[in-house]
Amino acid sequence: MNVHPIFSSPICEIDIKEDLTRLSSIKDYKFINTTSTGSRNSFNTENLSVLDKFPQEKTNLFFHFLKYKNEVLKFNSTEFRITTSWGTKTLPNGYSQFHNHTNSVYSCVFYFDDVPGGNIEFTTTNNSFQLNAPSEVNILNLRNFFITPRKNLLLIFPSYLLHRVAENDSEQIRYSIAFNIFPTGSIFAGDSSITL
Repeated sequence: MNVHPIFSSPICEIDIKEDLTRLSSIKDYKFINTTSTGSRNSFNTENLSVLDKFPQEKTNLFFHFLKYKNEVLKFNSTEFRITTSWGTKTLPNGYSQFHNHTNSVYSCVFYFDDVPGGNIEFTTTNNSFQLNAPSEVNILNLRNFFITPRKNLLLIFPSYLLHRVAENDSEQIRYSIAFNIFPTGSIFAGDSSITL
């Protein structure tokens, strides 16, 4: 039996070794309540370009994205840039709604703290029919995928993936920095070529 897990939506985990502790100062930024239906005690920074205040750290995080897109995804001839970046804050017992990021191709989350709660949860958009639960969950049949935040973890994933902050069941505030990435320059695709 051959099984082909085609058209994958990879989620990349990178443990950052460099010192990015300066990013923890975003805790002092002004946060606004997301007030989204399906969210509770979930906040984003009012500033949507927080990484511009940390040019060295921004360069470092972007370097890891470039390494991933070149060495793993093999998109060597496509250039990208960071378009937006913001801080997130989730209070104890707080959570966010499922959402994806429009007007971007890749999204990233960096955790500069060690917080034992508020996993990031990804879910499928294939909800046309619900089968009984499988006898064993594996990468081919799962409907939800969780990653536990840990200090210095960088996540990279396609922006179309539905995700959310699951309930922060710890007694600590959960912080992260999120940012979106979009292609730039010339993309050659025949009659659909474009310069961004």
